[in-house]
Amino acid sequence: MSSEESANGELVAGRLTELARTRARAEARETEAMLRYRDDEMVRIETCERPLLRQVERAAIVMDIGQAVGLSEGQVHGRLAMADRVREHTPRVWLAFRDGRIDLSRVWEISSTVDVLQRDDSY
Repeated sequence: MSSEESANGELVAGRLTELARTRARAEARETEAMLRYRDDEMVRIETCERPLLRQVERAAIVMDIGQAVGLSEGQVHGRLAMADRVREHTPRVWLAFRDGRIDLSRVWEISSTVDVLQRDDSY
């Protein structure tokens, strides 16, 4: 391989790495926006006086998020649970996600592992 081909390969690899990090940061921003929306709505809903209305409004949060981002309600529930778990138990993983060093699929895998840990010192 010539030095020109090697340099071109490094440029392509560098560009692919930057694109992957950009995608991961976008996934993190989207997930954070979902969390923020949910949390803001939960605060707003708590001001409702009627318990049944609060229950209906809470159920609508996930549906609203799903419609906005093109996910099913189950997928939204899963993503919110994953994000809460990772932020709470593995904050460095969350920071790496926000920085684009790991992507959503890797965060899912880490979250799934965290979910089965049974001792606090395992985190």
